Amino acid sequence: MDEHLLELRPYQETALEAVLNAARRGIRAPLVVMPPGTGKTVIFAHLLRRVGGRGLVLVHRDELVWQACEKISIVWPGAEIGVVKARQNELSRQVTIASVQAVAHAHRLADLGAGFSLVISDEAHHAVAPQWRRVLEGVGAGVSALHVGFTATPNRADGVGLGATFEEIVASATIPDMIRGGFLVPPRGRKVLTQVNIGNLRERSGDFADGELEAVLNTANRNDLIVRSFGEHAGGRKALVFTAGVRHAWDLAGHFQRGGVSAAALDGSTPEATRRSLLRDFRDGRLGVVCNCAVLTEGYNEPSVSAVVLARPTKSQGFYIQMVGRGLRTYPGKSDCLVLDVSDQAGKHRLVQLPDLTREHTEAAGGARSGPQAQSGPLADAPPGGPLGQDLQVQEFDLETPFRWVTAGPLHALALVGLKDQWMLLVPAPSGGYWAAYVAGPSATALSARPMPVEWAQGVAESRAHKLLAGQTGVIERSARWLDREPSDAQRRFLKNIGVRADGLSRGDASDLLARHYWHQRLARGQVPFFQPLPPASAVQRARG
Repeated sequence: MDEHLLELRPYQETALEAVLNAARRGIRAPLVVMPPGTGKTVIFAHLLRRVGGRGLVLVHRDELVWQACEKISIVWPGAEIGVVKARQNELSRQVTIASVQAVAHAHRLADLGAGFSLVISDEAHHAVAPQWRRVLEGVGAGVSALHVGFTATPNRADGVGLGATFEEIVASATIPDMIRGGFLVPPRGRKVLTQVNIGNLRERSGDFADGELEAVLNTANRNDLIVRSFGEHAGGRKALVFTAGVRHAWDLAGHFQRGGVSAAALDGSTPEATRRSLLRDFRDGRLGVVCNCAVLTEGYNEPSVSAVVLARPTKSQGFYIQMVGRGLRTYPGKSDCLVLDVSDQAGKHRLVQLPDLTREHTEAAGGARSGPQAQSGPLADAPPGGPLGQDLQVQEFDLETPFRWVTAGPLHALALVGLKDQWMLLVPAPSGGYWAAYVAGPSATALSARPMPVEWAQGVAESRAHKLLAGQTGVIERSARWLDREPSDAQRRFLKNIGVRADGLSRGDASDLLARHYWHQRLARGQVPFFQPLPPASAVQRARG
């Protein structure tokens, strides 16, 4: 089995080479700009190995340390990884992952030292903050160590440029680029008018003052409208809701619950064990909605999210991109992400930022788009292309996950058409993550040494499918011509045997029905490789603390 489990995508390889070429040109602090969900961790894990020596990864919150640790160990299984956060102080490892909050203390910074070949700043738009700059100086970032920043949002709300910390943007991509390539799903916008006046609210650090914003927006009538709008436009989708404040998150979760939606809230004070339990229930589908106030933005990855509810406005284009970006990751069977904008500012931001190290281009990058006026009424939909800006052209980006995955209970299956009894499977592991497996008749092979995040497992499985089909993957893509034909005689017979009429079905519909039936039967017989029943649903603690 290859030591590298994930092959770099073309744009990731381009970014990696751009960093190395910049270093050869004498650039000691390059910056990479990539949208949320496009695998920045994969890039810098490969970069750590390529550069060699000791590497340091800096993250801006304690809870992101373990996420980086897990993903780097998947991409680079043999790496010796140490963690510096809270009471842990694992130094002198091949790769050290540290929370800036922890190492900013003088004695810990001195212990960490400056003997690194490479320093990575994750979510690098934070790197101009005084605490970050003190840490970067202490570890020799950009001087004795190559310092590489990764961010999705280089333009800060406060207008401070990143040029004081980084020398050059060496690689960048946009959300529309990644949608065109099939690496992200397209957003589909709906705006809801609430007729709330936010024009007189004060600003703080380039955005609305949170206390004032919450006082205006957290009302029973508006919260009921949000729940009703969700039911009409996004019912059945797994959703993240971004609110105007902590109290707003808890109150709105209560409205969802009273509306019959399984919902919970969390905030920065939620104990770590409670947060993990809640997010596990959300991942496994026991919760449908999670309300939060700026907690689940940077660094939170749950690709099964297919709806984002913006229950608050923001003047920060970067924050807007981070919120919407939580729903754009690919996931088997997911074709788009519904963005339900209840912020009374739909259309004010575009999902494209102009990468710049000096200052934010507010007019060019975040200006409002003028367009046809929406229909009257509190639940009127926005005109086509309106909510997310003219560059994205939401209605024209009708792309889906390229391959035709079928979901059967907890499994995701991809039939290798043309190869008899051969499948790709994504199988959930009890401890979290998914196994990517290749099934050929009675035999099955794991494609990874350990479970991985589902989008990574999907990438590994699709990469192997390309090789098995010798690159001729058109027959298993959603655009394959055979899908629209009449069901075959064999399909009709099989459907009849399971009590399903073929009338009105296409050959693709029939194929999906039979695939689901097949894997449900194998599940019932205990014949699914690498599958163990998931643990019983944990109790979700909905009370704060």
